[in-house]
Amino acid sequence: MVSIAGMSIALKGRNPDIEVVGVQSERYPAMASVLGFWHRPDLGGASVAEGIAVRSPGAITREQLRRSVDHVAVVPESRIEEAIALLLQIEKTLCEGAGAAGLAAVLADPARFRGRRVGLVLSGGNIDSRLLANVLQRQLVREERLLRFAVALPDQAGSLGMLCSAIGQLGGNIDSVVHDRNFLGQDAKSVRVVAE
Repeated sequence: MVSIAGMSIALKGRNPDIEVVGVQSERYPAMASVLGFWHRPDLGGASVAEGIAVRSPGAITREQLRRSVDHVAVVPESRIEEAIALLLQIEKTLCEGAGAAGLAAVLADPARFRGRRVGLVLSGGNIDSRLLANVLQRQLVREERLLRFAVALPDQAGSLGMLCSAIGQLGGNIDSVVHDRNFLGQDAKSVRVVAE
């Protein structure tokens, strides 16, 4: 929130009528709470937006934001993840969670921003590659481009092949299959297949 304090001074200095909106994760909404924009307790825990995961905002920053920020939006972690993935997929821009929070606010409340000129600050590419891979995979699930399903099949030669052929004919692809007679079977003559 320190960076928005400086940006809001500059923006309001150029145009006092500009609306400045900060963004925090619902896991760490300390500044939104202090300024009266959020009235639920913080959830704490791990956040994909580590750069804005602050439990106790500084006094100087808090007072500056009271004067120069019009609103602080609070967004769920899932929206921040979605923003990271969309920025990378569509804009080819890598942002860490805190740097993608502005887009997350637009995604979480599109009516607030619809029909307006909106400037977003995109910053920070400091994101762990494993975390980024996880965020991208989770976005594929949200978009229903990656599915997991389980089906019971007769335990007969060719049953799994027919299932795979049917998925292929529908335009799908299979990433992994678990075919286990011992632990997942419905009964002694069937097998449960889990595919994604």
